[in-house]
Amino acid sequence: MKIILLFIFFYYQILLATPISWGLNDLTHLLPLPKSDEVSLLLGPQSKEGKGELIPLEIYKRLPTIVPRISPEQLYQHAWKVIALRFDPCFNDLPAPGKCQAQIRMVWQPLFFKNYSSSTIDASIHTFYNLSPQEWLEFIQKYALIKQTKVRNNLGQEPLQISPTLLQMGYKSDYWQKLSHLILKFTGQKNLSRLTIMTVNPVGNLWVFAGYKVTDGFLTLLTIPGIDKKSQAVSSRTLGSIETTININPDPQGQNIYMQFLAGSSNAKKTWTPEQILAVGKTSLSLENPNFHNSATVSCASCHTTRSVNILLKNSFPNWDWKKISYTGNSNLKNTTAQFSLGESLRMLGYFGQTPIISDRVINETDVSIRQLSHSRYLH
Repeated sequence: MKIILLFIFFYYQILLATPISWGLNDLTHLLPLPKSDEVSLLLGPQSKEGKGELIPLEIYKRLPTIVPRISPEQLYQHAWKVIALRFDPCFNDLPAPGKCQAQIRMVWQPLFFKNYSSSTIDASIHTFYNLSPQEWLEFIQKYALIKQTKVRNNLGQEPLQISPTLLQMGYKSDYWQKLSHLILKFTGQKNLSRLTIMTVNPVGNLWVFAGYKVTDGFLTLLTIPGIDKKSQAVSSRTLGSIETTININPDPQGQNIYMQFLAGSSNAKKTWTPEQILAVGKTSLSLENPNFHNSATVSCASCHTTRSVNILLKNSFPNWDWKKISYTGNSNLKNTTAQFSLGESLRMLGYFGQTPIISDRVINETDVSIRQLSHSRYLH
């Protein structure tokens, strides 16, 4: 037994002595929509290993109705699936730089089949699992071993997209089996620390955001930054348009011109001065910049609407140099999903029906995570 342990120890030392190249698609995974025979291979609420179920039923029952007209129990048993993963070495939810928390985060959406292919419902759950420094070190070491066995290992400068490895290898691959088991080893009820939700009404034009702190199985509503309330609603007066006719209640302080643009983007683009349009762009791009804002300084609705605003501005004013006021990083920050957006699409990481969506905020945060990881002791 001692010989085996010594072998494992020295094997890790050799591994960590060699610098590892991390790319955006290594730390953020937008999972492919599954085929019918792959659904059972995705992570679900009852998936578990040593730390318990990912979302225990007793916790799920305390949540409000997230998807109307569908039985919450039916959703829990069959529909809720993890459609995105994030490995974060330093999650910070303080208004200023400070102590941070290593986490594995999961984005959930209900899956159903439409015309023999899987699709999603426009609602979501986001779960946060805290790892101790020792657990994070063990996780990232073992993940590095799995990463080295990938068929597509040269992902360093590829833009964030639907997981290239899983698109190539599939859910039945040895890669996914090892990765999903590793994730389950480090996540579950025992270290579930936070849970956020986005509900949707039957018409699909009203969404409500809320967040909960999880302590020993009990849920406590979190106060949303910028509004000092426990929930925030977003409503749209029109659907199916790339323009925004969005109202936010309560609206956050200090973002008046941004809120006015959201309420009527089409008219604003025609009648506002260049200075006013630029002010909207500065607000939106700063909200997406992790050097300026994090989850402790931005309201849910503000963060979830920036993708639509930025696409509208960049497409409507293509000659403007938006890069001057945008986040800059070391990775390929191209957004592979931002060619077109419906004004009512509030998704940041996941799917709007069958359309993949990644916000610039997620890309920027992942770039920061790469630098944090690359400058840490985990690689040397």
